[in-house]
Amino acid sequence: WGMAVSRCQSTISNARVDVPGYALINAEGRRELGPLELFVRVENLLDHAYATEPGFPMPGRAFLGGVRFSLKQEDK
Repeated sequence: WGMAVSRCQSTISNARVDVPGYALINAEGRRELGPLELFVRVENLLDHAYATEPGFPMPGRAFLGGVRFSLKQEDK
């Protein structure tokens, strides 16, 4: 799991605009099965509404998953 915290300012038409701070929680899990690695990830776990630039909202909760395959053989 991970957490990201941010607060920033943006300049629009020569005026500084404060962008509200935010905190995000992300989670990831992995499992190796021989040459395969299965993974799942959830970004913005709490579905928090936030923006990194005024007027440009970031995505809500996102689920990602996949499989990685490795041809590299490990020495045993």
